[in-house]
Amino acid sequence: ETLPQFKPTFKLKVGTDVYDAKRRPAWTDRILYKVNTGNYDDVKLKLTQQNYRSHPEFYESDHKPVSSFFRIAVFSNKLADQLLLKAFHPVVKFHIDEVYLDEDNVLVYTVDTKDMRYLRSWDWIGVYRADTFNLETYLAFLWAPSHPARDNAYELYFDENVFIRSGKYRLAYHSSDSRDILGISPPFPARVRDLVPEVGVEASEEL
Repeated sequence: ETLPQFKPTFKLKVGTDVYDAKRRPAWTDRILYKVNTGNYDDVKLKLTQQNYRSHPEFYESDHKPVSSFFRIAVFSNKLADQLLLKAFHPVVKFHIDEVYLDEDNVLVYTVDTKDMRYLRSWDWIGVYRADTFNLETYLAFLWAPSHPARDNAYELYFDENVFIRSGKYRLAYHSSDSRDILGISPPFPARVRDLVPEVGVEASEEL
């Protein structure tokens, strides 16, 4: 852990920035991390903490939340092939432009034939708000289809109860076998479908 440079995060009076005089202020909210640098014989993995801060703007609790950003060294494609790392590249590629609120939506993802060996029968796709950073806070999910609808394309059928608020969302494909993320979609908007007024044409007869 990097030594915290922010004020103690506990205990404050709820709704204020005032510490509770009955308790000694303390840094009870912490982020600890560890990286196993020696997983591979010829490569030393590296994790660097870039930012570590509290969020005093939150008043819903007697704690102040903390967050951190990390920089992680990753493998090049060439090195991944040399090390025989499975599924180094994204396996699932989502193709989504936008979705419509309060409607059934069909979304598509593709998987290259050579990568289908990574798919399992209990894989699932989670729906997230685009500004969410916690993979456990999905809004809804679907089990991944077992067979493509056509060629290498798979279709996901979301009913009208999934996308009910405007904004941006993401999908994440979760592997049940390795508990890995095999693909994450770019953010996509959800909006109300534009209503096109019907133009009535009056028929007339020439007598």
